[in-house]
Amino acid sequence: MLRAQVAALLRTEARLYTTRAALDRQLAIHEHVHGLGVALIGADSVTTIGALTTELITLQLRCDVAVLMWERGDGVYTVVGEDGFDSGEAAMVRALELPHDDPFVRHVIEHRLVEGPGTLVAGGRLGVETIAAQALLGGRAVLLAGRRAAGELDDVSRRALASVGTLCAATLDATSARVALAHDRALLAQRVEERTRDLKRALDEVTRLSRTDALTGLINRRAFMEDAEYTLARARRHGRPFALVAVDVDHFKPINDMLGHQVGDAALVAVAAALVRSVREADRVGRIGGEEFMILLAETTPATVAEVAERCRQTLHGVDWPAIDRRLLPVTASFGIAIYPDHGTELDALIHRADLALYRAKHAGRDAIVTFTAEIAG
Repeated sequence: MLRAQVAALLRTEARLYTTRAALDRQLAIHEHVHGLGVALIGADSVTTIGALTTELITLQLRCDVAVLMWERGDGVYTVVGEDGFDSGEAAMVRALELPHDDPFVRHVIEHRLVEGPGTLVAGGRLGVETIAAQALLGGRAVLLAGRRAAGELDDVSRRALASVGTLCAATLDATSARVALAHDRALLAQRVEERTRDLKRALDEVTRLSRTDALTGLINRRAFMEDAEYTLARARRHGRPFALVAVDVDHFKPINDMLGHQVGDAALVAVAAALVRSVREADRVGRIGGEEFMILLAETTPATVAEVAERCRQTLHGVDWPAIDRRLLPVTASFGIAIYPDHGTELDALIHRADLALYRAKHAGRDAIVTFTAEIAG
């Protein structure tokens, strides 16, 4: 009788131990599944999800192999995670792609979750003969897990596999949406950047056109006045002189009247090019209107101004004028000079006195250079 009671106690203790071991294993699995969920929160790609999921299945759910296939939107299921295969089998797994209408995929879709042994893929393409469970995840993923022999997963592993599948499906959907959103955001940012560049180029072109004389390519009156105002401000701050040289093409009206505006325009373009060639790189040449030009010489001296003006005059003598016979209609220019601060401290006054000096050069016979003096002001 005592032996029977001892035997019964031992059997009860064994059952309790087995039950406790199963509960401990189930608790450990739940802890690992929870850990997987925490790890997947920061997952940024489906391959990361695949690696974490399949490793958990083989290590914690006592599966020999695990495969996760994901449909990226092109109708083809591609392996994004695998574990438990040898090198040759792993290469076959990674190369596996199944269209959405493949018989195996349709079988998984129809059965959702299949328990018990089953052929993994017709013909054993993955090198695995049996599988214990297969699950469809949200219609865009297939999770496969099983053993190479006929052994089946226990109830705890099957339930945990379903939990992992649900968690994996939700994470795949969220990650896919996040990746798509990031791609769309990057594409939008690229388009905004391209549009910004286009607008900047258009604005730069509009600004350039607003400051440029369409015929000669020189800066126009507005741009010249802006540059002169800036030069005047610097001259006042640093006490450095600058000069304005007014230029007017001689005998221009007869050119237009006798030869036409087309020849006159060609003459103006030639004058503009000659003036630019004759001044320093830092100097500015602008077309003020008609046949009138003006030169801005920053940080200069009276001697330098006279030298630049003479060089301009001589350069015009050497220009090959199209359709113009210099013997009958000579093309020259007159120059009037005003220097800051000797001849004025305001821009309007300097321009007016450069014009007065220019008119004196005209009256003196043209093709001349005159610097403003008090006598000219009258």
